[in-house]
Amino acid sequence: MAEKVKRKVTQSVADAMQELEVWIGADKERSEKVLIVAELLAYGYEVVPTPEENLKVFL
Repeated sequence: MAEKVKRKVTQSVADAMQELEVWIGADKERSEKVLIVAELLAYGYEVVPTPEENLKVFL
């Protein structure tokens, strides 16, 4: 498993995360998942195919 590194965010993102924690509860694991989703929504994401999907291209 990858090492967990604290992400650096602006104060406005930190404030939004605190509001989300209150809204969904203070469960740390769930809060980390919400942060990941928030990052994806805020900064976008790139879809990369799995090895199985890459194999389908050649068949």
